[in-house]
Amino acid sequence: MSNKATQFKLGQSGNPDGRPKKGYSITEMMKEMLASKPEIKKKIGEQIAKKALQGDVTATKMLWGYMDGQPKEQLDIDNKIQIKIVADTELLEANVKKETD
Repeated sequence: MSNKATQFKLGQSGNPDGRPKKGYSITEMMKEMLASKPEIKKKIGEQIAKKALQGDVTATKMLWGYMDGQPKEQLDIDNKIQIKIVADTELLEANVKKETD
């Protein structure tokens, strides 16, 4: 049972101010910082590349992800997910191994 006195009036919004704005996120802060200080962005990139060359698989995947994008997922007729993974990571790891031997 509803109480007609407390119901919204016809044609009047129940939230006249709208949805509250989101707070200031860490993503927004980082984007602003990197846009205003490109030298920081360059240093971060150099550190990721350095770790990748030292054999850090996570850094290697991150680096390739930024350069070439992540591998594409394809759905075949049988509705099975097939992931095509380019062997670039394996090639880089092999080259790093050759350099350290």
